[in-house]
Amino acid sequence: MAKKKVFLDLKFHDIPNTVANAVRSAVGLNRACAGAPVILCTLHACGGEEMMREAALAAKQQAVQLGVKAPALVGVTVLTSEAKTDNMHALILERARLAKACGLDGVVASSEEAGMLCRECGVGFILVTPGIRLVGDETGDQKRVTTPFQAIQNGSHYLVVGRPIVKAPDPSSAANAILKDIERAFVR
Repeated sequence: MAKKKVFLDLKFHDIPNTVANAVRSAVGLNRACAGAPVILCTLHACGGEEMMREAALAAKQQAVQLGVKAPALVGVTVLTSEAKTDNMHALILERARLAKACGLDGVVASSEEAGMLCRECGVGFILVTPGIRLVGDETGDQKRVTTPFQAIQNGSHYLVVGRPIVKAPDPSSAANAILKDIERAFVR
């Protein structure tokens, strides 16, 4: 049976001590639930430098103490439900650079920023992209959306796809359509 992997998208945002404790608990899940390890965990990059540094340190220390692998910590730059503004790219880049400097493994950002973030933050920096929709899908509250194909072409590593599948009349068909669009990005 294939192992399941968990994306713990709780978007921690609080004082540094509270976020560090939340991250310790998230790492502890990898011991308690070894068959479904947490591979990614989110926190808000707008929580600031001290909060992100404390979270990164807590993840590393707790993983060593428990003898488990720590989930990759990714900082949410700007929610994809926020409308684009004139300074949005600069704000996202600033938060991504700070997240990297604080020891986070990557960021959450729309596909529109993925190429810029790949160039600025380097190859090993994880990019998680929400706001994934197929052409013709309802965008709902998402303001900055792209297709799976576009997101992968732009440099995204992980795609967050929820409502286009779970709210579809036929979730299985919707999931297969998403997968086909993903596969197109890898066909040369």
